[in-house]
Amino acid sequence: MEGDKFILIIDDSDVIRNSLNTFCKKRGYKAVLCETMEEAEAKYKEGPEKYKAIFIDYNLDDSDLSKNGFNMADKLRAIHPIKGKLVIMSGGKFYSFYTLIDEVEEDEYKQHGFCTYMKKPVPKKAFEQLMNSFGL
Repeated sequence: MEGDKFILIIDDSDVIRNSLNTFCKKRGYKAVLCETMEEAEAKYKEGPEKYKAIFIDYNLDDSDLSKNGFNMADKLRAIHPIKGKLVIMSGGKFYSFYTLIDEVEEDEYKQHGFCTYMKKPVPKKAFEQLMNSFGL
């Protein structure tokens, strides 16, 4: 594992996880794919310092609004400080304090440790540009 480059991807959509996995592989990164918050917590506990970036879907469970990307980031930080870049993603609407809004406010996502937000589906070019801006 020494020298390996890892990206953690947390999203309930197979399509998004698989497309980001493909993008990561082309850049020489190993993507760790998680569908649920519980799965992501378990994977993160195995080696939190190895992740160069973490991509988290905002709406992880449409039936339970407490299972969102902000809460996920807070849980990961409670396990171990996040060393890599943290990105929030959404393909639809955000729920902010249980109120539907079109886009998350920058102040709100930054207070949870995110450096940026990406609209889904994430085009390859946008992913490449983001990773380049991170120096990854």
